Amino acid sequence: MRDQRVTDGSPVPAGTGDAGPGAALQLARSLRRLRAQQGLGLNQLAHRAGLSAATLSGLEAGRGNPTMATLLALATELGVSAGDLLPDGAAQQP
Repeated sequence: MRDQRVTDGSPVPAGTGDAGPGAALQLARSLRRLRAQQGLGLNQLAHRAGLSAATLSGLEAGRGNPTMATLLALATELGVSAGDLLPDGAAQQP
């Protein structure tokens, strides 16, 4: 079984606590689409959500693993639910 590392260096079985690369790409597409629809710049949305522009840029590029607090902040500023940012079923992963 492939392991991935978390910030404290402890191994976590692959697929545990993460919805996979498909979810990251779906989140990236959703963020870019919603931000563009609302005419918000990357810096503007990042500031409103309390994030750095680098963090939001990474998420929009399909990198990173946002916390629930980050998802909620972005969803609130975009006027959607956190679930709307994720692919179907990603929020239901064990």
